Amino acid sequence: MDEFSEASCNVVAIATGNRENAFTWIKKHNVPVPLFIDDEKFLYNCFGLGRRCTLLGLHMIDRYATKVIKNDPIPPAYSGDDLFLMGGDFILNERREVVYQFATEENERPTIDELLSSINN
Repeated sequence: MDEFSEASCNVVAIATGNRENAFTWIKKHNVPVPLFIDDEKFLYNCFGLGRRCTLLGLHMIDRYATKVIKNDPIPPAYSGDDLFLMGGDFILNERREVVYQFATEENERPTIDELLSSINN
């Protein structure tokens, strides 16, 4: 997170699901950013994020099958969350204009270098 601070950039997480689940996830994964809840999906809709047609793509099926074969624990689903919602990563400038957007299609995310490069341009 230091790279973003050095670029004078604030990072926040926005969750659309169950408030308690979101805070549990943030704490479990030690995510050091403020968390906001968009339970009415206002921002979600403003950014044009969509829903996936299927719950699991081939890469996720492979990931879960590997866990089963290795007898690794499978993370539980969070009750009350919509597993079909797609997320994204967005960067806004000081005028609140979107200067970078990445809407996920599966579970991919942009690299930190990609994000930083969009800030520095």
